Amino acid sequence: MDVYSTDEYNVTTSFQINHPVDNAENAVLGLEFSYIEYLFLRAGYRINYDEEKFTFGAGFLVPIVTTNLALDYSFKDFNNLGSTHQFTLGFSF
Repeated sequence: MDVYSTDEYNVTTSFQINHPVDNAENAVLGLEFSYIEYLFLRAGYRINYDEEKFTFGAGFLVPIVTTNLALDYSFKDFNNLGSTHQFTLGFSF
């Protein structure tokens, strides 16, 4: 859901509750801030998960002639398992 939006800024939130049959209930919170549709900052938190709790990241969208190049980075902390860094490179025509 967009909670704040102007011509330059956009703040989007998400909330999801899971009720699996074979496990405990859990929930996921998310927040994304975008600036002029080219810079994105993201954060998330998982409730009632054994390992993964906090995530955060950033993304850039670079228009090149008729193509959009997207570069995303995310960091996830898995408590006992350590942390991960993920990079994504995408193209759209």
